[in-house]
Amino acid sequence: MMEIKEMLFDCTNDDFKRIVDSYKLLLYSIVYAASAHADADDIVQETFIYAYYHWGMLREKEKLSSWLCTIAKNKAARAMKTAGKTISLDDIEKRVSVTSPETTFLRQERQQEIREKIGELPEKYRDTIVLHYFAEMSISEIAEFLEISESNVKFRLYEGRKKLKKELLYLMDEEKNQVKEKKIWENIESELQRAVEAYIDSQRGDANAICDVLLERFSEIDPHTLSKEELRLMVEVYIQKYLTNMHLEPRSKNIMYLKKCVEIAEISKDERLIQECYSHYAGKLCGLSKHTEAIEYYEKALAIAEKLKDFPVIADLSYWIGAAYVNTTDAHRDIFKAKAYFEKAVADKDELMKSNYGKCIYALAYSAFIAMSRVKNFDTLDGFHSTSPNIIKTERGLKRQIHQGFHAENNKTYLMFDVIAHIAHIAPFLSNDIHEGYQFETNTFTRSKIPVRSRYEVISMNERVETPADVFDDCLHIRYTDQTEDEINFNHVGVRDLFYAPNVGLVQVHFKALNDWEYSVKLMKYEVTPVENGDLCDRYLPLTVGNVWYYDPHRADGTRFNKTDYENRFEVVAERKNDAVMNRWLPMQNIEDKGENDIVTSIAHSGWICKK
Repeated sequence: MMEIKEMLFDCTNDDFKRIVDSYKLLLYSIVYAASAHADADDIVQETFIYAYYHWGMLREKEKLSSWLCTIAKNKAARAMKTAGKTISLDDIEKRVSVTSPETTFLRQERQQEIREKIGELPEKYRDTIVLHYFAEMSISEIAEFLEISESNVKFRLYEGRKKLKKELLYLMDEEKNQVKEKKIWENIESELQRAVEAYIDSQRGDANAICDVLLERFSEIDPHTLSKEELRLMVEVYIQKYLTNMHLEPRSKNIMYLKKCVEIAEISKDERLIQECYSHYAGKLCGLSKHTEAIEYYEKALAIAEKLKDFPVIADLSYWIGAAYVNTTDAHRDIFKAKAYFEKAVADKDELMKSNYGKCIYALAYSAFIAMSRVKNFDTLDGFHSTSPNIIKTERGLKRQIHQGFHAENNKTYLMFDVIAHIAHIAPFLSNDIHEGYQFETNTFTRSKIPVRSRYEVISMNERVETPADVFDDCLHIRYTDQTEDEINFNHVGVRDLFYAPNVGLVQVHFKALNDWEYSVKLMKYEVTPVENGDLCDRYLPLTVGNVWYYDPHRADGTRFNKTDYENRFEVVAERKNDAVMNRWLPMQNIEDKGENDIVTSIAHSGWICKK
């Protein structure tokens, strides 16, 4: 092995990565020769970490390899004293692959045997054997490295070979190949991270190109020979390919990458990975209106979740199966099955409330369950809405964080209007800094992603508003005004007037679109407990758990729609500290505005329409 020339490490990751790539196999060989310890990977990693933070101690850069080897030997000796020469159960578990337990056990025993035999060799033979057969150093390189003659190297190799069986030399060569293969997967992981970063930076072309190179490498690999960790990494690459390719190919074609995830997960026999791949694949099948096939995969995922007793996942899957039974074609729609799955989703409330993720899922499932519970007549059910808007309270004010759920298409969907989507049009939509005359401008977007310039202004803080629920004084009046050239979406943008009553919440929304379409949403009834010792945000939108609001849309002339039975209900279901609870699998399910002291409120929005 030749020394890297002009080694002037300047504390950049790229430079140090070059050092790691050049010396990793050498250090692994040194650790292997210095001890029978099974955690050679960990010791090598610790060596590089130490070198990174103590680079200034290396006075003569041309002696880099000797310096690194000395550090590695010292750490290996220390590890030997601490852990002894046995292979721990944890070490074995880390190396378990999809091969049979018998094969795995035999391989572990043989690896221990080779370590012990090499450990029995005198040090001068041990170093020479390992450097030659493991680090692949030539006679001249070993001579230079050990500062001995080439003839002495040849003699030590000859004597060392005599003391080791051919089988042991073969096994050592096999382990060396495993180290090289592990480096390949480390490179794949590094390239995947590059693809993710490119995707985050909206460089989809670059991300796509990186993924294509990785997938080409996979075409030469038999997945049945890989470990669970390697198979999971393959899955993550296919997921990233799906994400970067979403707007480049039709969804019907792009979904094949998620189908491949399912196939790889099944090979891994990793139940958690299989369940995750089934779930995600099923969700995208629903997006293609393939609800019957989606239900099949959802139910297989649910069976695994029940086996694992993962209550939040059980609730999550039960909810989406119910949604699929509502959304599928008339021939396969089964409202009673949907209701049963929604009930199943909320059945383990106590377990769900133990975790933040469980709270999120419970709020979503509860929105569907409560709607089904209040439908007057299933035979006349003509529309259904279930979402769970999450409102986050940050230092800057109230924002909408995530908004999951579904609605069954209906030409009167507006009767179940989502007022949270209206008021959260601009972030923050409430803050403790507002006062009469307060205003700012920001960019929002239409459904077609065309920019909209939106102005936020506080018109008044003492208006009187009459609604079917009550007459409210001292209301806060906020106005959003949109400007855009996107004529296609003129019915979705315009002027919004929002009215909040103190210690009650939102009482009225008036919307006039740029195409002159106009309507109002008014508070019909409410059950609200004010927030004790609250601030301005709490005063105008009290989010105490158990608070309920009912809203109805009204025409421009103020009349209510009365030709159908319907309900539009919002209930505060849970409160949690802010975290990335929904970032459970996909690289891009990140949540913005993550602050440890922020509070997130989960609201269940339930809606239904029945024909009269």
